[in-house]
Amino acid sequence: MADDDTILFVENLVEVLAKYDHTEYYYIGSSSECIMSNFDFSFDMAFGGGGYALSYPLVATLATKLDECIERYPYLRVSDFMLHSCLADLGVALTQEKGFHQIDLHGDISGLLSSHPQSPC
Repeated sequence: MADDDTILFVENLVEVLAKYDHTEYYYIGSSSECIMSNFDFSFDMAFGGGGYALSYPLVATLATKLDECIERYPYLRVSDFMLHSCLADLGVALTQEKGFHQIDLHGDISGLLSSHPQSPC
């Protein structure tokens, strides 16, 4: 899963995830580069801006517990933090992967990702 403004390269993602056993519970991602975000939420939480991966067995189990988890944590307004809390209830810790990171860019970043100054027709 990733935010709507996250850029990912599928080939790289496949290569990184290939080293994990897909039959086990995995919560893969990275904490924020922003120390204050980690302090406010958790140093052991994956941030959606950098994306995170959940193994299929973990998603299947989480789906059966999601309603009760939402009821348990109505005060958590940030989806990343709620997911982290629900996974902690299941005893699943974050597996840190350096490639899952977010960079918060500020100001006018127009053209930052452009490879050519003209738009296609």
